[in-house]
Amino acid sequence: MNLDGEVKKNEAIRELRLGLRMRDWGAVLRTVRGLPPCAELWLAKTNKWADTVLHAAIIYGTPPRAVHELFEAMHGGEEDVLQIVSARNQWGNTPLHCAGDRGSSLLCRRILDALSAAQHRTRALLVRNNEGETPLFLAAVHGHLAAFLLLHGHAEPEHATAPYVKPNE
Repeated sequence: MNLDGEVKKNEAIRELRLGLRMRDWGAVLRTVRGLPPCAELWLAKTNKWADTVLHAAIIYGTPPRAVHELFEAMHGGEEDVLQIVSARNQWGNTPLHCAGDRGSSLLCRRILDALSAAQHRTRALLVRNNEGETPLFLAAVHGHLAAFLLLHGHAEPEHATAPYVKPNE
């Protein structure tokens, strides 16, 4: 990337951070829509917890309309989308962990729908955070029935109880 491109990238990251900090979803969406079709800026760490734009949108309780527009703006190839929805914050949580933890069946569905291959959906359901918790486990332990049922419906039968159990150490 040339110097001009690097400056534009850094400016876009600053705008994203400011928009997220102020919970100004219009500003976040304007910045995201102006991004080139690549995962690099979507993967930028937006705060000290290493949350990406998608993590932050879920954690801060983005209005459903803004969530829809965020997913619509997430263009790029399948590998880019896979990287974006697989990104981990400092606790090892992916956006699906955050959505399950908060009980957002809407966001769980959007994330799983963004993953075109069944194997990617299965991997997203089975990935464990730093505490050994899966997204499905977090939905269950926090009593989020709708999110739990949605995630459970996407779990492959051969993985039976794997997403439900937190390993003992």
